[in-house]
Parts: sequence; C-alpha cells; structure tokens
Amino acid sequence: MTRNKVRRKISGVRCAAALTPLVLLAALAGCSGSFNNNFYNGDSGLFYGAFQPLGAGTARSFVDLNNGIPVRFGLQFTPASLDFLPDTGADEVIPFLFGPMPNKNHGNAFTNVIMGYSGGHPATAEPKHFHLVLLIRAPQFTEAPFPHERAPVAPDEVPQDHVRMKNAANPNGLVIQGAGVLYDDPSQPAGKPPATTTGQNYVFFDGHMNGLVLGATVPFLASKQTSSGTIKQPQVYPREGYYPTKWRVSYDATNDLHVIEATDFKIAGRIVPPGT
Repeated sequence: MTRNKVRRKISGVRCAAALTPLVLLAALAGCSGSFNNNFYNGDSGLFYGAFQPLGAGTARSFVDLNNGIPVRFGLQFTPASLDFLPDTGADEVIPFLFGPMPNKNHGNAFTNVIMGYSGGHPATAEPKHFHLVLLIRAPQFTEAPFPHERAPVAPDEVPQDHVRMKNAANPNGLVIQGAGVLYDDPSQPAGKPPATTTGQNYVFFDGHMNGLVLGATVPFLASKQTSSGTIKQPQVYPREGYYPTKWRVSYDATNDLHVIEATDFKIAGRIVPPGT
C-alpha cells in the first residue's frame, strides 16, 4: 500500500511528514526549525474565558489552538455591548478587566486581556471607541510617575516605525497604568480622526514589550464591516512563545458576534536574555 503523506503548515513554513504514529511528531519538530516542541500538545479547537458584562451585552476572551499552537485569539462580544455604555469625561478611558486568557493557552505569549472604553477624544474628533489590550503579564499596581512603564527600551525591541506616544501633559510618554507606556505606528495609529475605524499599537513595561493594543470605534463596529492589518514585529521578543503578525476586526453574522482578534502567529526568534 502506498504511504499517504500530508502537508501541514506550521508557523508560516510548509513541510511534509509521513502520516504514521511513530514519525509524525518527530517530523513536525524538525520542520525547518520553525516548530518548537516545548509548545506542542494535544490542545486543538476553540477555548473560551468566562462571560463578562460589557455595555448591555456580554463579552468573553477566546483562543483558537492547533495542537497547542495559537491560530487566533482575542475577544468576542454581543451587539448589545455597544449600547448603554458609561459616560466618560474628555479623554477618559474606563477599563473593563477581563483577566486571564482561557486556561488552554499553551503556546500563546499573551496571557491577559483588558477591554478599555472611551467616550471619545474631542481634541482629535475621535468618536467613542474600545481598546482591547492583550498583555503578556498581568496588570501591575503602579503609581505616578510610573517608573516601570517609562523604563528605557532597547531600540531593537521596538517594532519598525513605532514611536513613544507623548503630549504636553505627558512629555515622558502616555501610559496604560500597570500595563505599559504606549508606542504608536503613525501610519496605523489606534486613534485616527475623524472617522476612526481600527488601529493597533504596543505597550512596554520594565523596558520590554508587554502588550498589544487593538482598537475599534463603536460606529465602525455597529457598521458590521471588516478591517484588518499587519502587526509590525520587534527584532527581539520579551519571552518565548508565539506572537501574532496580523489583526482583524469583524462581525460574525452566523453567531451574531463582534470579534477583535490577533492572527497569523510566528514563533519568537531572538529572546531577551534572562534577567535583562
């Protein structure tokens, strides 16, 4: 009988492996160095965090795994989440803490989720919007002047074209308290007035990348359109694991859900040395 072969894509690199119980795992592990056995396990499928209230609806985190390797992860929330949102002052952001990612999250470098909401930024004509903050470490307790958030960052840990966000009131950088200082890519900012749709940026804590911020305005979400983009990568990553290279905001008509997610994962190459 002719030996059947399957072709499997792992971390953006294609390789062939004989479909036999004895050699499959070994073949996968040797796939051009793109596969790390430390992250391979039997977890496959969609895994969810607990439902939490958002506006008049509910939201929950999710991660989609293929043998322990993340395919996509983010937040799903119902259309009612866009209604009866709290009043906020000018430039104020209210955090909705969602806590840890689902328990099945083995190969994903990001472990915690925060959802922030703002009623808008009048100075930039930005409408009300959400910011989904995907964190590597749980939020920390910090106080001004935020030495952990504003710690120096090595240039090779900052993705291409990203710059520290500042304004007159925050000349040393805008921070998400307990999460990190914001670095923005001016070509695809998380806030782009006046008809803001979507965007992304990074946060850094203790001098290392700590999170990814994905944003979408309430009017854009209500339109049920789709927007996506590329996530520029650092040269050096803060820890081992898989990191997303693309993001997407969409409406799932089948399940009547809004989705903000990170996708297209690659394994970290260079890692910050331990103790750095």
